Amino acid sequence: MRIFGSMADETTSWKSPFGVEYDARHAHLDSLPGKVYREWFDALNRASRIVNGNGVAFNNHLQTFLGSPVFVSELPDNFSFEAARLLHNYLAAIAMFRDVQRGMHRRVWPDPYAPGTKDNRTKWEVEVWTPKVDELFGDLASAFLVGLRNYSLHYAVPFVSVGTDFRSVGGVGGAMAMSNNVALDRKQLLKWDRWSSKGRQYITSAASDSIDIVTPVAIYSGKVPKFFEWFWRQIENSSPDKILEYRYKSTEFAHYLQLDHVFTRFAPDGRAAVRRPLAQARLERAAFGTRGWRLISVDANGGAVVGPRDPDWPPLPPGPR
Repeated sequence: MRIFGSMADETTSWKSPFGVEYDARHAHLDSLPGKVYREWFDALNRASRIVNGNGVAFNNHLQTFLGSPVFVSELPDNFSFEAARLLHNYLAAIAMFRDVQRGMHRRVWPDPYAPGTKDNRTKWEVEVWTPKVDELFGDLASAFLVGLRNYSLHYAVPFVSVGTDFRSVGGVGGAMAMSNNVALDRKQLLKWDRWSSKGRQYITSAASDSIDIVTPVAIYSGKVPKFFEWFWRQIENSSPDKILEYRYKSTEFAHYLQLDHVFTRFAPDGRAAVRRPLAQARLERAAFGTRGWRLISVDANGGAVVGPRDPDWPPLPPGPR
């Protein structure tokens, strides 16, 4: 109510049926336990894309030199610095990726491995996570890269050296072959005393003081998608009913909202412009179906009994308009 002097104007508000539907459905979706899983999966996807993007950026930078006819003397002055920066970004990204996953699985499976001690690992972490990490990343190159991650984050950003070598391929006085290389310095790496046995073995077993960095990054990057897929399935299998409920309801609602989006986007151009995209949106909604969510209980024989539809999620209207 607004009052001006002795005059009073009463203001009332009105919400459209679509507005009421929109608010009610969003409130319900926000209350579902499966929503947090959706947020975790989104965070996991973002982390994965950051790892991949940083790996691609590092590789693309190196490939302007490796395998090219460019001499080291022709490189920009900041080439090595830029390589070190991109390598550090990649190493920080794989640490972040690990921490994102660790934060998730410790909330899904929080039971401590050693209650009453300073060991903050969980049983799942020790019995499931760690064996899988060892299985996929237990080779020397991957162990070295994991150690280099800790070296870079807790000791020093490694210096990336570049060089051009020549070797004879045709005997004395014969043709010469040129090769470019990108490497790290063994002596600098071994100043750090916290390498794992495998990481140190990778360094000390190298044929020279120039430690290959391209191969470990390629090997590790190739294994990340496999671990990502495995971990994703572990989380999905932990609470499939909660995850599927949110997924089905939110997708069903998204198809409903798509109809309104068609009107918002195409209606100003006239009825003819709306007809085709509206028909497509309706077909997509029909293909997904009106799944809703039914309450399921277990009978005396242990069988699943599908009950009535969830009263908090009634059938959606035919369309917003």
